[in-house]
This record gives sequence, C-alpha cells and structure tokens, in this order.
Amino acid sequence: LAHNETGVIQDVRALAALPVGYLGISMGAAVGILTAAEDPRIRAVVSDSSYARLGPMVARYQRMMYHLPEVPFGWLSGGMLAWRLRTPLARLDPVRAVRRLAPRPLLVIHGEQDESIPVADALALSAAAGEPNALWFVPGAGHVAGVYQDEPTYRQRVLEFFERGLANR
Repeated sequence: LAHNETGVIQDVRALAALPVGYLGISMGAAVGILTAAEDPRIRAVVSDSSYARLGPMVARYQRMMYHLPEVPFGWLSGGMLAWRLRTPLARLDPVRAVRRLAPRPLLVIHGEQDESIPVADALALSAAAGEPNALWFVPGAGHVAGVYQDEPTYRQRVLEFFERGLANR
C-alpha cells in the first residue's frame, strides 16, 4: 500500500483490497445483515439491536409510538409499507437473509432490557445464522444501550471480533 507521511492511503485502489467489516445499530444492523447477505466483500458483521422480522417491528412501533393496537393498525401500516415499497415485507426480514452470511462471522449484540426489539429477535437471528456466529446479551441494557452500559467491554469485544473475523480472509 502506498501511504504518505501521515499514514493516509494515497492509492484509492488499495482500499478495495482491504477487508470490510460492518457494525450496525438498530435498523442499521438490519440493513447490514441484508447488505452483507448480498455482498461478499463484507467479511464480518456486528449486529447490535436488530429486529428479526420487519412486519412485526412495524406493528410494534405503531403500538409504542402512537399507542395504537397492533391489530389492525400495525398490520395495516405494514401492508401500506409493503405496497409503497412494492415488495413483501418478509423479503426484507434479516432473519431470512442472515443464513447467507456464513461462513463469514456474525456477532449479535442485544440489550437484556430492550423494550423496543424483543430479546427473542436476537435469539432468532443467532439461531438462523450459520457458523461462525456469537450472541452477546448486555446485562441491564435497553435498546441500543449496550455501548453505554459498559463501553470498555463493548469496545473490546467488538474490536476483538473484527480482528479475528477480518484476519487472514
């Protein structure tokens, strides 16, 4: 690689040869799983607080934000979203895409006290994923709060995951 004196890569083509890892949080985690399932250049994925299925997540959001019952309002919202996107919502379910990541490593992180996305979603993602995958529940953490619950441990676990997952690949 060609670097200048500050360590900045001068040849952009050199970037294409570098291993790519993805860290996504909440919806970004779902997007990361969906993207990595289609793009093998992403060699390792950290999914923090992702939902497993989009339809139930939309219905849950309706209940949480607008205090509307999931049936029928959440279902109607999901149907309208599918119509607007011109695709069935199930096609955008991370739990369906996650098995296509293997043999690339996946780390699923989820707060034990997450009230926005149930712990069951993290379990479903981990169960559907091929190997290697790891599941880490952060004690006492709510939605996307694992990093705030214990930032040094979070940082260490994520960095070690990427160091192992991106090495020699």
